[in-house]
Amino acid sequence: GNWSKKYDWGTTRYEGAFQDDKEVGTFRFYDQNGKLISERTYETPGGVSNAIIYRPNGAIEAKGKFDGTNKTGVWKYYSKSGYVISQDQYTDGLKDGPEYVFYPDSSIAELIKWKSDEKNGEWSKYSITGKHSLKASYYKNQLNGEYIEYSASGFTQFTGMYKNDKKTGSWCNYDSL
Repeated sequence: GNWSKKYDWGTTRYEGAFQDDKEVGTFRFYDQNGKLISERTYETPGGVSNAIIYRPNGAIEAKGKFDGTNKTGVWKYYSKSGYVISQDQYTDGLKDGPEYVFYPDSSIAELIKWKSDEKNGEWSKYSITGKHSLKASYYKNQLNGEYIEYSASGFTQFTGMYKNDKKTGSWCNYDSL
Protein backbone atom coordinates (compact mmCIF):
# COMPACT_ATOMS: atom_id res chain seq x y z
CA GLY A 1 0.00 0.00 0.00
CA ASN A 2 0.84 3.69 0.08
CA TRP A 3 3.50 4.86 2.53
CA SER A 4 5.14 8.07 3.54
CA LYS A 5 7.92 8.84 5.98
CA LYS A 6 8.35 12.17 7.70
CA TYR A 7 11.32 14.02 9.11
CA ASP A 8 11.28 14.46 12.91
CA TRP A 9 9.79 17.98 12.51
CA GLY A 10 6.88 16.74 10.38
CA THR A 11 7.68 17.49 6.72
CA THR A 12 7.46 14.56 4.32
CA ARG A 13 10.75 12.80 3.57
CA TYR A 14 9.37 10.40 0.94
CA GLU A 15 6.10 8.98 -0.32
CA GLY A 16 5.32 5.97 -2.48
CA ALA A 17 3.78 2.53 -2.54
CA PHE A 18 5.04 -0.93 -1.61
CA GLN A 19 3.90 -4.31 -2.83
CA ASP A 20 5.24 -7.34 -0.97
CA ASP A 21 7.87 -5.11 0.71
CA LYS A 22 9.13 -3.79 -2.66
CA GLU A 23 8.77 -0.29 -4.13
CA VAL A 24 6.24 0.02 -6.96
CA GLY A 25 4.98 2.94 -9.00
CA THR A 26 6.41 6.39 -8.36
CA PHE A 27 8.36 7.36 -5.25
CA ARG A 28 8.97 11.03 -4.47
CA PHE A 29 11.75 12.24 -2.17
CA TYR A 30 11.82 15.66 -0.48
CA ASP A 31 14.45 17.78 1.24
CA GLN A 32 14.16 18.95 4.84
CA ASN A 33 12.03 21.91 3.75
CA GLY A 34 9.54 19.78 1.84
CA LYS A 35 10.88 20.59 -1.64
CA LEU A 36 10.86 17.75 -4.21
CA ILE A 37 14.45 16.58 -4.86
CA SER A 38 13.93 13.34 -6.82
CA GLU A 39 11.43 10.90 -8.26
CA ARG A 40 11.81 7.23 -9.09
CA THR A 41 9.29 5.33 -11.16
CA TYR A 42 9.76 1.58 -10.84
CA GLU A 43 9.68 -0.64 -13.94
CA THR A 44 9.95 -3.74 -11.77
CA PRO A 45 9.02 -4.03 -8.08
CA GLY A 46 12.04 -2.91 -6.02
CA GLY A 47 14.33 -3.19 -9.06
CA VAL A 48 14.91 -0.98 -12.07
CA SER A 49 13.58 2.56 -11.77
CA ASN A 50 13.61 5.66 -13.96
CA ALA A 51 14.94 8.55 -11.91
CA ILE A 52 14.71 12.32 -12.15
CA ILE A 53 16.82 14.49 -9.86
CA TYR A 54 15.77 18.11 -9.39
CA ARG A 55 17.63 21.32 -8.64
CA PRO A 56 16.46 23.47 -5.70
CA ASN A 57 14.54 25.69 -8.16
CA GLY A 58 12.61 22.65 -9.50
CA ALA A 59 14.50 22.37 -12.82
CA ILE A 60 15.78 18.94 -13.83
CA GLU A 61 19.42 18.29 -12.88
CA ALA A 62 19.76 14.65 -14.03
CA LYS A 63 17.84 11.74 -15.55
CA GLY A 64 18.73 8.08 -15.67
CA LYS A 65 18.00 4.63 -14.29
CA PHE A 66 18.79 2.85 -11.08
CA ASP A 67 18.92 -0.89 -10.58
CA GLY A 68 18.29 -1.02 -6.87
CA THR A 69 20.67 1.66 -5.56
CA ASN A 70 23.16 1.44 -8.48
CA LYS A 71 23.11 3.76 -11.48
CA THR A 72 22.72 1.80 -14.69
CA GLY A 73 22.63 2.67 -18.38
CA VAL A 74 22.79 6.19 -19.77
CA TRP A 75 22.55 9.19 -17.42
CA LYS A 76 22.06 12.75 -18.68
CA TYR A 77 22.95 15.86 -16.69
CA TYR A 78 21.38 19.25 -17.39
CA SER A 79 22.54 22.85 -17.08
CA LYS A 80 20.63 25.38 -14.99
CA SER A 81 19.10 26.65 -18.23
CA GLY A 82 17.96 23.16 -19.25
CA TYR A 83 20.30 21.88 -21.96
CA VAL A 84 22.18 18.58 -21.66
CA ILE A 85 25.72 19.36 -20.42
CA SER A 86 26.97 15.79 -20.12
CA GLN A 87 26.01 12.19 -20.62
CA ASP A 88 27.66 9.09 -19.23
CA GLN A 89 27.02 5.40 -18.91
CA TYR A 90 26.97 3.09 -15.88
CA THR A 91 27.17 -0.64 -15.26
CA ASP A 92 26.49 -1.88 -11.71
CA GLY A 93 26.90 1.65 -10.35
CA LEU A 94 30.29 2.24 -12.02
CA LYS A 95 31.04 4.58 -14.94
CA ASP A 96 31.53 2.25 -17.87
CA GLY A 97 31.54 3.52 -21.43
CA PRO A 98 31.77 6.92 -23.10
CA GLU A 99 31.27 10.16 -21.19
CA TYR A 100 30.32 13.15 -23.32
CA VAL A 101 30.44 16.82 -22.37
CA PHE A 102 28.40 19.14 -24.60
CA TYR A 103 28.39 22.76 -25.63
CA PRO A 104 25.04 24.63 -25.33
CA ASP A 105 24.33 23.89 -29.03
CA SER A 106 24.59 20.12 -28.26
CA SER A 107 27.87 19.68 -30.13
CA ILE A 108 30.51 17.55 -28.38
CA ALA A 109 33.06 19.45 -26.29
CA GLU A 110 34.79 16.43 -24.75
CA LEU A 111 34.78 12.63 -24.89
CA ILE A 112 36.35 10.39 -22.24
CA LYS A 113 36.07 6.60 -22.20
CA TRP A 114 35.59 4.79 -18.87
CA LYS A 115 35.88 1.17 -17.77
CA SER A 116 34.81 0.05 -14.28
CA ASP A 117 34.91 3.62 -12.87
CA GLU A 118 38.37 4.40 -14.30
CA LYS A 119 39.30 6.57 -17.28
CA ASN A 120 40.40 3.97 -19.79
CA GLY A 121 40.79 4.76 -23.49
CA GLU A 122 40.33 7.76 -25.72
CA TRP A 123 40.17 11.32 -24.40
CA SER A 124 39.30 14.00 -26.94
CA LYS A 125 38.41 17.66 -26.65
CA TYR A 126 36.81 19.71 -29.41
CA SER A 127 36.47 23.40 -30.16
CA ILE A 128 33.02 24.94 -30.58
CA THR A 129 33.58 24.62 -34.35
CA GLY A 130 34.04 20.84 -34.01
CA LYS A 131 37.80 20.73 -34.56
CA HIS A 132 39.99 18.65 -32.26
CA SER A 133 41.68 20.69 -29.55
CA LEU A 134 43.21 17.68 -27.74
CA LYS A 135 43.76 13.95 -28.30
CA ALA A 136 45.15 11.64 -25.65
CA SER A 137 44.55 8.28 -23.97
CA TYR A 138 44.05 6.99 -20.46
CA TYR A 139 44.86 3.60 -19.01
CA LYS A 140 43.61 2.87 -15.48
CA ASN A 141 42.99 6.58 -14.71
CA GLN A 142 46.44 7.69 -15.88
CA LEU A 143 47.50 9.42 -19.08
CA ASN A 144 49.39 6.93 -21.26
CA GLY A 145 50.52 7.20 -24.87
CA GLU A 146 50.53 9.99 -27.40
CA TYR A 147 49.31 13.43 -26.37
CA ILE A 148 48.44 16.08 -28.99
CA GLU A 149 47.10 19.61 -28.47
CA TYR A 150 45.80 21.68 -31.36
CA SER A 151 45.56 25.45 -31.86
CA ALA A 152 42.20 27.17 -32.35
CA SER A 153 42.81 27.03 -36.12
CA GLY A 154 43.29 23.24 -35.98
CA PHE A 155 47.06 23.02 -36.38
CA THR A 156 49.19 20.81 -34.13
CA GLN A 157 50.55 22.91 -31.26
CA PHE A 158 52.10 20.40 -28.80
CA THR A 159 52.97 16.72 -29.07
CA GLY A 160 54.54 14.29 -26.67
CA MET A 161 54.10 11.07 -24.77
CA TYR A 162 52.76 10.17 -21.35
CA LYS A 163 53.58 7.10 -19.32
CA ASN A 164 51.76 6.47 -16.02
CA ASP A 165 50.49 10.08 -15.90
CA LYS A 166 53.97 11.59 -16.38
CA LYS A 167 55.45 13.31 -19.43
CA THR A 168 58.16 11.19 -21.01
CA GLY A 169 60.59 11.56 -23.90
CA SER A 170 60.78 14.55 -26.23
CA TRP A 171 57.98 17.06 -26.46
CA CYS A 172 57.49 19.39 -29.40
CA ASN A 173 55.98 22.88 -29.42
CA TYR A 174 55.02 23.96 -32.94
CA ASP A 175 54.91 27.61 -34.01
CA SER A 176 51.68 28.69 -35.67
CA LEU A 177 51.98 30.05 -39.17
